[in-house]
Amino acid sequence: MSSLTALSRVFAYGMFLSSKASRYLRELADGPTVCLCEPARVMRQRTLYSIRRALVLGAGGAMVTGCGTADRNAGRQAEGGTGMAFGAFDFRESDINATHVVLLRISPTKLYMGGAGERSTVTMEGGEFYALNLSPGLYAVNAFYSGELRVALEANLKQNTFRVEPGAAVYAGSYRVSYQRKGLFQRDDGAFERVDSRATEGRLLRWLATELAATDWAQPVRSRLSALERS
Repeated sequence: MSSLTALSRVFAYGMFLSSKASRYLRELADGPTVCLCEPARVMRQRTLYSIRRALVLGAGGAMVTGCGTADRNAGRQAEGGTGMAFGAFDFRESDINATHVVLLRISPTKLYMGGAGERSTVTMEGGEFYALNLSPGLYAVNAFYSGELRVALEANLKQNTFRVEPGAAVYAGSYRVSYQRKGLFQRDDGAFERVDSRATEGRLLRWLATELAATDWAQPVRSRLSALERS
């Protein structure tokens, strides 16, 4: 596992424009970023919106947690030519947990507004996550949020990639995170490693088969589970 060893400050800038005037928002914060291959740089970002447990962001970024089953499933039906991804984080050795997992498409390159990545990503309190209706391409598990704290996993992304295919469910990986908060003027200690396993993938697929049972994604999930059990 790689360790966090450095602490730095970063500036996050935001700008709001109107017909009459414009103003700039500036935030300054420090905190940690986990890196696998590069010397660790430490960063905290405050977001302009609250990211909460079991976060569900639908089209346009609307939060739909707490809605009824019919409303939830309405935003989870499959769109033609897209795929889905799933995975999990293990925070049993950590003082934090994930409230939102950041997935980025790196090929073909996609530009994102803000730092949340794919906005269809659903992150559960236990660390499980999935994202529906992803366009085909190569993606990376880039980071996760723990409340307002953004923790980046790796600078070059190579170890955290997965490929999305149309109509298929793909395993984005399992990640064990060790993160301990320190005092105000001390460095936080953190590390992570990718720990994929057939057992973990099977457990996630069986959970998804229930979670997505009333959606179009139930069949791709069952197909991957069947293939896993046969191999």
